[in-house]
Amino acid sequence: MWTPKLWQSSTLEYELRPLRKLIGEEDRLRGSRQDAIRKLAEEMYFDDVRHGGSELDLGMWGPDLYIHEAERLVDGLLSSGRQGATTRPLRG
Repeated sequence: MWTPKLWQSSTLEYELRPLRKLIGEEDRLRGSRQDAIRKLAEEMYFDDVRHGGSELDLGMWGPDLYIHEAERLVDGLLSSGRQGATTRPLRG
């Protein structure tokens, strides 16, 4: 059975351009955290569909998998921003 990609916690394997466009600055992220999480979870889901997963297979996993990973990434970006750290440059 096919399983969705699980984003590695040691690196930001996922392309974060849509999230970065949505975020801009840390203050904007705080105001739109739920919107950023929703959009990122949707992008991750459709990325898995594009890379071979059927919507039926992905549907069996449910949206919680994608929402949990999106929350982790968004909160990680918020946390690194508060500490003054920069995130690793995106692959391009």
